[in-house]
Order: sequence, then C-alpha cells, then structure tokens
Amino acid sequence: SNLIQHAQKFYTVSAVISEIRDAKARERLQTLPFLLEIRNPQPTSMTAVTNFSRQTGDYASLSHVDLQVLALTYELEKEGCSGKIEHVRTQPKAKTILQEKQKQLEAKAATVEADKGAGIVVDVNENNSIVSSSLSKQHL
Repeated sequence: SNLIQHAQKFYTVSAVISEIRDAKARERLQTLPFLLEIRNPQPTSMTAVTNFSRQTGDYASLSHVDLQVLALTYELEKEGCSGKIEHVRTQPKAKTILQEKQKQLEAKAATVEADKGAGIVVDVNENNSIVSSSLSKQHL
C-alpha cells in the first residue's frame, strides 16, 4: 500500500537521517512525495520506552536510535490521544516475562542433563540457579 494514504504527517528522528550515508538513499529521501518532519523525543518519552524495553528484555538488542524512534512513536501517540494513554502498557504482559523465564529454565535444564551424561554433578538451588558443579567420582 502507499504510505501517503495512511497519514497526514510523517516524522523521524534526526539520528535516522544521520544514519543514511549512501548517496543514492539520501537522494531518494529528498524526492519523497511528502515532507518528512524531523523531531526528537522528549527525555520523559525516552525514559518510558527504555524502562519498558528493560522489562521485556529487549533493551540489549535495541540501538539508541531504535529507542529514539520508539520514544517518538510513544510521544506522538500520547499527543494524538490528548495525553490519555491508558491503552498503552507501562508494564509488559506477565505472559511475556514468564515465557522468557521458561525459555531460560528449559535451556538450563538441557545443559544440566547434558552435564549429567558427561559425569558432571550440578547443584541447583530453589530458583533454578546453578550453585556449584564438579566431576563425579566415577569419571575421575
């Protein structure tokens, strides 16, 4: 679909423009059939999306520019809804956090099973954290 049919204004952050180094890409940017407004997000918006991304575990995989784009999106949504953003989560769904924890536990369990076969004894505490490991006597 044609992007221009879906919005009246188009925004990006200055860092996105700075990332465009290819001459042909810069030329195409100049010929867009709409005005691309450059706007950087407020610190409060950056804080909101940074905190959320830390809670979901996505923070480490997001660049600063990614966070700026997300923060600007958050800010524009807030403005478009007259400051009422109850529909925007401030906490990730519990399911997301639980799924990530489940994946971590499954990976740890697979490692423990593999280690048992190799003659390594692994002690796991009540939080499923490895507290010690050693070679079993039968493999010494």
